[in-house]
Amino acid sequence: MSMQVSRRLNLFTVVVACALGGGIHGQARAQTGDMAADGQGKVIYDDKCAHCHGAEGKGDGSGADRLSPRPRDFTRGQYKIRSTESRELPTDDDLFRIVTDGMPGTSMPGWPRLSDEERHAVVAYIKTFSKNFERATAPPLEIAMVDRVAPSEESVAEGRKIFEMLECAKCHGQQGRGDGPSALTLVDEWNYPTRPADLTMSWQFRGGDATDDLYRRFMAGLAGTPMPSIKDGFPIDMEVEDIQIMIEDEEEISPEEQVKYDDAMRDIRVKTWHLANYVRSLSPAQEPEVGIVLESALVEGKLPQTADDPRWGEGEGVMFPLAGQVIIEPRLFTPTVTTVFAKSMHNGEELALLVTWHDPSVSITAEDPDTEDTDVDRGEQGETSTLGDALAVQFPTKISDGAVRPYFLMGDERHAAYAWVWRASPSMSPEARVSGDVREVRANGMTRLEEQPADAQDVRGRIAYADGRYQLLIHRSLRTEDKKDLQFDAGAFVPIAFAAWDGSNGEVGTRCSVSTWYFLLLEKPASNKPYLLGLVGALLTLAVQFGARRSARRGSE
Repeated sequence: MSMQVSRRLNLFTVVVACALGGGIHGQARAQTGDMAADGQGKVIYDDKCAHCHGAEGKGDGSGADRLSPRPRDFTRGQYKIRSTESRELPTDDDLFRIVTDGMPGTSMPGWPRLSDEERHAVVAYIKTFSKNFERATAPPLEIAMVDRVAPSEESVAEGRKIFEMLECAKCHGQQGRGDGPSALTLVDEWNYPTRPADLTMSWQFRGGDATDDLYRRFMAGLAGTPMPSIKDGFPIDMEVEDIQIMIEDEEEISPEEQVKYDDAMRDIRVKTWHLANYVRSLSPAQEPEVGIVLESALVEGKLPQTADDPRWGEGEGVMFPLAGQVIIEPRLFTPTVTTVFAKSMHNGEELALLVTWHDPSVSITAEDPDTEDTDVDRGEQGETSTLGDALAVQFPTKISDGAVRPYFLMGDERHAAYAWVWRASPSMSPEARVSGDVREVRANGMTRLEEQPADAQDVRGRIAYADGRYQLLIHRSLRTEDKKDLQFDAGAFVPIAFAAWDGSNGEVGTRCSVSTWYFLLLEKPASNKPYLLGLVGALLTLAVQFGARRSARRGSE
């Protein structure tokens, strides 16, 4: 094997989906070293970090097996989020930033409430787990932020070409939703499953979502994951590659060779800026606000029958966050679906609800969905699952004047929930993207779902899946004859909640992601009352004026 090939293979052992890439951020080594010596960092680490990362920093804490991505093994000295070049250690500032901000999309929280001194102490202590920091004889080489390309339509178009040339879609998918053909097969350097990032949700990016942050990620790679430094993907001629090896081996090169090498590196940097601009363009400019109320607009005529009807407008809708169900056994700490988006409209007789969520694959159950007891323990992390994807939209069975609502986990013994449940079925396949059925369900808990009889099913649904995204369109009359159905009234705040299951992640039964209660508000028809009141007011005004004039005339006579 040539030296060049060997170098490239070594660089291809780096990140893309998760893990606790880093540890914690700070700056002055001497200062933080003193703090570690006095034990402050160890005390804080043992209290707040060891449960996941382990007492010796090996990523094997008591909670590690429940988490995906796994907590980072600090003993390797490999950190995903860095401002330094590939194969370089992070700076103390890099580690301090991760301790402060956490790692979005993982179980790693930020610790901004710790004082600066405490966070620096934790950084210093984490560094003691790897000998690489002790052996370092020079500061790590930081990525030079040069040859910047401002965002523009032209740059984004160039970035898309580079995205395709580097075959980023193999992992991240054609639209960047983390649904590429390799997405479910990726493992990190420790052979644990890892998933590529959903590039359309930049607010979940680890290490920041600014274009500068993305540029650093691409240049450095994500150590310990399948995501390499982008520099390894660009073809360079043999002469430039030989010059690079000479530079790395600290051999002397000629001025002409230096110019040739600099030009090649500048070209790579410019292309990387284009890619960063393109990836950033896949997400909204600002993080969507978490919804509290989903407003259902009043429209005239027939409601949309498909998710691509232009009347739905741009964007995916109001954002509602979900979290793993960790209250009832068996629990789920690392769900796939952590966000749903919703839109709604009605015409005074019928309601249409469009729910969108991202899932890297279509998972179809191979067995009767009612046999949950046999499926609950399947699909452990990393295993291929035969469980099916599903989504539930739940409401109370009736609207209460007070604050009484069913338990958000599909109701309870005293207060049942009324739900619309969709499950992926064998009739739905990757080849037939549009299929599916929605059923009305009455539930007294997540394990006590009773489907209403076929002749009492008043809801209908249509599901579509493409490029890592589900879109479920549900229709139901506002009023039905079934007393078990919730009756919708315009102007009333209707509690609404969501639950989602990803079969490829072993999710079934109580192993799912759930939301809290939010509200659905149907727009009321415009009332004629204001106009009538205005007319009455005008007539009264005229009557008063007429009376005043008549009285004045009598007085003059």
